[in-house]
Amino acid sequence: MKPTTTLQTWTRPDSYMGRDWHGWLVAPVSRHRDSDILTVSNWDVCTDCLDSMLEHDPALPGEWSDPVTGAECGPFHIVHERHCLVGWVEWIAIHPDAAALIQYAEKVAKSLDAYPVLDEEAFSQAEYDAAYDAFTGEAEDFRTRLTDAMPEHEHDIESLTVDQLWSLYWLADLPEPYTSDNGGTYLFIEDAASSVTPEHIATF
Repeated sequence: MKPTTTLQTWTRPDSYMGRDWHGWLVAPVSRHRDSDILTVSNWDVCTDCLDSMLEHDPALPGEWSDPVTGAECGPFHIVHERHCLVGWVEWIAIHPDAAALIQYAEKVAKSLDAYPVLDEEAFSQAEYDAAYDAFTGEAEDFRTRLTDAMPEHEHDIESLTVDQLWSLYWLADLPEPYTSDNGGTYLFIEDAASSVTPEHIATF
């Protein structure tokens, strides 16, 4: 086993019914069904990098065996487990001999200790994508509010696509969409609709 002072070695939890991972190291990122945007973003950044390393590092492909049982395995595994409170959890098991992966995971752990965001650009994109997804569920409400406010432009408003409505939303001088502790992303639909003018509609 390669020595590490940063990563934890897997230990069997109480009331655990899954596979044993004795001897494996635990990567410093995980996620569950209700994870917030930042947690998912950090997970995606980390797992994408591990996948890229597996593809491009010549030392990683090939035959690996479990450090305890000797069974065939890989240099890392994304472990999916059921959970009574959050439905499911996922974490990353790293083989104790996968030196390059351990080095990267230790770098991630140290980075997260200093600052909670692994990749600002990826996190910003994840926030935007979550806001857009939330808007698609409220686009018709936004359209209705616009029509109620400007009935003389009903035909033009009804012809707008969701993406055009989304562009109209961002014309308003509003706070950024925010994410609550439970992971939901909230928009200011009513305020945005009241800020749109006929001149804005005419640009589409």
